[in-house]
Amino acid sequence: MGYPTLEQACEEAGGFALTRPPTSREQQRIRLLEEIVRQLVPDFPELPLCVVIKSEDAVWQGMATCIPIRKPTTRFRDVRVRFDLPYVALKPRLLSGPQLGPALSTYLHELAHMFGGDRSASFSLILSEFMEVTLRHVGQIAEYEQRWAAMQERVG
Repeated sequence: MGYPTLEQACEEAGGFALTRPPTSREQQRIRLLEEIVRQLVPDFPELPLCVVIKSEDAVWQGMATCIPIRKPTTRFRDVRVRFDLPYVALKPRLLSGPQLGPALSTYLHELAHMFGGDRSASFSLILSEFMEVTLRHVGQIAEYEQRWAAMQERVG
């Protein structure tokens, strides 16, 4: 009939975040983010797929799809994993920008949703754990920052 779908109308208005697979360049940076988490937090549960938010106009820098686990039994640092994350998503500018910090902090924020919503105590506790481990490994983070910048130079 020529009418846009609800998803199309919301996307055009910046209120709905569709995702897409990462480009090969974005995938390189996603792999680096995953490597950082595996190196700094080796006991972290399995990492979800990371995709890209289709529109730069979306409200969020990142997002996670959270599916409640009926009887949570898995724990990380004594906190129950309450949600299965089929994927997390980041805005394209985070994966193409010159600095690692915005992408890494958003990625860690989205991963923390395995433990609860933005206002939950368990989510907050895991974010604090992420900050602590990141600060304990500033030398490694600096090396990763150099690798991130080298990827930028190859792209730009």
